[in-house]
Amino acid sequence: MIPSSSPTTPVRGGGLASGQTPPPGTVPAPNTLASNNVQRSNTPASPSTPRSMISNLIDLSSPRKASLPPPNIPNLKGPILIKPKLGEAIPITERPGFVGLGREAKVNINCYPITAYPSKIIWQYDITVGDSIDKRGLIQKVWDSNRVRNALKPGWIFDGNKLAWSMEERVPVVPIELPNGKKEEQGISWTTEVDLDAESTKEKRANARPNVFRFRLVRTKKLDMFALEAYLNKQTDFNSKVLECMTFLDHLMRTGPSKYLLAIKRSFYSNVEKQGAHLGFHVYAYKGVYQAARIAQASGDRPGLARLLVNADVSNGCFWGPNVSLLAIIVEMIGTNHEQLVHDLRPRQIGKTVIDQKHDSPGMRQALRLRGIRFKVKYRNMPPHLADKVHVVDKVISENPETYFFDYKDKTTGVTKKTSMAMYFHNVYDHDFDRAGAIVLTKGGVAYPMEICYVVPGQRYPFKLYEHQTSAMIKFAVTRPDIRASEINKGIESLNWANDRYLQHYGLKIEKKMVQTRARLLQPPRVEFGKKRTVDPKTNGQWSIEGQEFIEKNVQPLQHWGVMQLNHFGRQPQIGEAEIQHFLQLFTSEYVRYGGNVVNKRPIIMNGSGQDLGKAVAGLYAAVAKNCNANEKPQLLVFIVNGKAKDNYDRLKKSCDCRFGVVSQVMQSIHVVKHAPQYIGNVLMKVNAKLGGCTARALPSTGKPGTGHTYFNTPTMIIGADVSHPGPGALGSSMAAVSVSLDKSGIKYVAACETNGHRIEVIAPWNWNELVRPLLIQWLIKFNGTVPKHVIYIRDGVSAGQYQQILQYELRDMKNVWETIPNLDMAKVKEIKYTVIIASKRHHIRMFPADHNKDRNNNALPGTLVERDVTTARDWDFYLCAHKAIQGTSRPVHYAVIKDEMYVKPDYLIQMIYDQSYQYVRSTTSVSIHPAVYYAHLAARRSVGHERDSLGYGRGGTHKPSEELERAELEAANALASHTGKLLTTAAIKRLQYLTEQDNPPLVGMNNDIKILETMWFV
Repeated sequence: MIPSSSPTTPVRGGGLASGQTPPPGTVPAPNTLASNNVQRSNTPASPSTPRSMISNLIDLSSPRKASLPPPNIPNLKGPILIKPKLGEAIPITERPGFVGLGREAKVNINCYPITAYPSKIIWQYDITVGDSIDKRGLIQKVWDSNRVRNALKPGWIFDGNKLAWSMEERVPVVPIELPNGKKEEQGISWTTEVDLDAESTKEKRANARPNVFRFRLVRTKKLDMFALEAYLNKQTDFNSKVLECMTFLDHLMRTGPSKYLLAIKRSFYSNVEKQGAHLGFHVYAYKGVYQAARIAQASGDRPGLARLLVNADVSNGCFWGPNVSLLAIIVEMIGTNHEQLVHDLRPRQIGKTVIDQKHDSPGMRQALRLRGIRFKVKYRNMPPHLADKVHVVDKVISENPETYFFDYKDKTTGVTKKTSMAMYFHNVYDHDFDRAGAIVLTKGGVAYPMEICYVVPGQRYPFKLYEHQTSAMIKFAVTRPDIRASEINKGIESLNWANDRYLQHYGLKIEKKMVQTRARLLQPPRVEFGKKRTVDPKTNGQWSIEGQEFIEKNVQPLQHWGVMQLNHFGRQPQIGEAEIQHFLQLFTSEYVRYGGNVVNKRPIIMNGSGQDLGKAVAGLYAAVAKNCNANEKPQLLVFIVNGKAKDNYDRLKKSCDCRFGVVSQVMQSIHVVKHAPQYIGNVLMKVNAKLGGCTARALPSTGKPGTGHTYFNTPTMIIGADVSHPGPGALGSSMAAVSVSLDKSGIKYVAACETNGHRIEVIAPWNWNELVRPLLIQWLIKFNGTVPKHVIYIRDGVSAGQYQQILQYELRDMKNVWETIPNLDMAKVKEIKYTVIIASKRHHIRMFPADHNKDRNNNALPGTLVERDVTTARDWDFYLCAHKAIQGTSRPVHYAVIKDEMYVKPDYLIQMIYDQSYQYVRSTTSVSIHPAVYYAHLAARRSVGHERDSLGYGRGGTHKPSEELERAELEAANALASHTGKLLTTAAIKRLQYLTEQDNPPLVGMNNDIKILETMWFV
């Protein structure tokens, strides 16, 4: 056990450290800062996350990317007194009825009825340990102590932090005297001291500090379960009392299983001390069970009535390998050996110049994943009191036991001298290290060599999986419906609902039979190709383009294009030029057969292997440009690569999109050699869309094939939006992406993407101005200035608790964008009707067909619609399975219509959503979610490569907001939430804008010289 001697770590990252201001006289690079035009705002407070309100202080009439000199003004200090709040709630659209289209199908849903729930009064208590200690592990230890457990009667429920519940109205102890001299009511509180050392069987160390904590229990409120009953019977609206009851039920169901299973939120795992399915890098996958209480529509046709259900499902979790040494993990993760490890952890340098100081090194970036891991140490002659002590990794030090020195005081001589960690362990414990390794520093300031540090079992792996880990996880997780149903039943048995003493104590009973509902099987659309030829996919959810022509070919003849082979992406061998020429011959002939207009069938072929990737792309572009006339530019760049290295892929796309503004297509060399017709067809669907064409369109099932009938009898725009966040554990920027339909049938889309702060779900107002405004202008140009009468906004990835934020901010900002477009008839703009739909796949509802309406894997058929029994009681929501599951159990999409100013009929809206899933331009299958959302996903994924850091390190996990920026954001939030008229000064707003741009820089803009933004560049 070695005290830390490491020096103070310098501040790193794009933002300013706390207390710093931008250097005098420095001018940030153009295209990175907010507009200098700022004004005070009287708009209502934005959502609860501070960053989402910054833009309310900024004049959106000017683009964010204008240059702004760095202000040199004092820091904003002072306490945070006011929390931002939402405005008055906007009513959620109620269900207008049920769909009558299609035929009935019986489907079992993995939800289980709650047949009885607590009917007695339940009391809620507040828990305080010490001086408001917030360490949950310590709080749980105090709650589990004999002193507390013996004083309280059985049946108490604890949330592990601050709240407890009981049917006991009074605690049988003496109340304390309050500061005002009065005494609390007899029995509503209890204060005691808990000595954790006295209850421990471990030997107490000499001179150890006392381990005594004050525990206080105070009754705060009464939970009225009759409020929940009243809501279920449609006698009251959903309110805070109903929410409190559901919160209690959630913790009640969690308490019993958490005594003998590893509980992570609503999921429970067993046997995590054993090795599960290995995913690589000593990460293992385990199967657990998920359960959650939910309010759903009552069975039968009883409008507005509700009931309680338990949604139970399989939960697949990733955990660090149990009892694995930290040294083994980091060596495998970095791809090095024990002797080379310390070198790989140090900053890269040329000579004496450090070239990667900002991000330390690739190895150290990987080592950041170890932070927060709990471990125990094992070494020879270790003191007994350390055997069960759990430590937490704070950081990794790029030194080994031989080179790490510290001041050590010899207890026999009293002399202090510098000694190495290796010498210390040899002299004191007679322990020598086998491997060089590295050093970890604990949060307690103690240093240990990695070799003797072993992971405590049951720690969830909190990061995004690598590609090979994801592949292994998919193989582990996917199971056919019958197997998944069996695993759910096994999970329910492990929860032991019938014998759970906590459920019995409160009278909660759950039926162990799945809910069966009357679903509808919608009729699939016919798919129309060129020359009005149609294909009927029936209930297969897939079709072939063999013998068909694209419904729209490329707008301009393909003439100026080139092909380049690159070896930067993996270890696959390069292919010969003859093989490339043979492939291109098939490629061009197939394109012509599909209706494509190809003038030049012999493009330039180059080999960029061994070159800098950026220079290789530039070389191909220049070679193609030589053959262009004065008013022409390269149309398409094709790259044949030998692997799937994501960083290089992002860099290649960034060069094409942002540097040259030309659409590109990447192909794997292994597929080029095979030149399978299906692969060529799949690539051509993408290329044709990027060049202005589209594959096919879905004919409404109510329309006649070939008549030109569309879904919309009035000018209708579809907008899809998504905010994607960095992987778990990463601290980079979130990406807001928006797609807008650009034709009458809703097939072609344009899209744009921009950074949206750090894990901020609500799209910032400046992004509505920057992203959506140009897309709306494209619509107006396409339709000769016609303003749409109906806008369908499909938003992905928000929970029910965020619906009000979407309605109060995103819908508001969407409407405001129209007013910034000049020469529009504002009267027509105000007449636009909006339908707002939330689409989500983040749920645990699964369909298990109970009759013949299923595919050969027993999955629900495409077009299966569930509107009853497991949906909400009054709001308009439904589950739609629009696709055919390739493997595993299909997951339906949950759609919630939260605003409908157009009063669309359910038959029309739901059939339209289903039919348009057959119009995804790069596939011959229906897709699970509406294409507008899918395209927003693709744009967000592509735009990660457009970040100013070419390798995306900020997004990968080392970048975080500076303390100065967080303080400025909170100050802005207070100003907006204040009802006293308090606003930030103009200088403070400028500083806020500056810090925001420094910490969350916008993406590198795309070169639009040849109108790439008017294409489907993202598919």
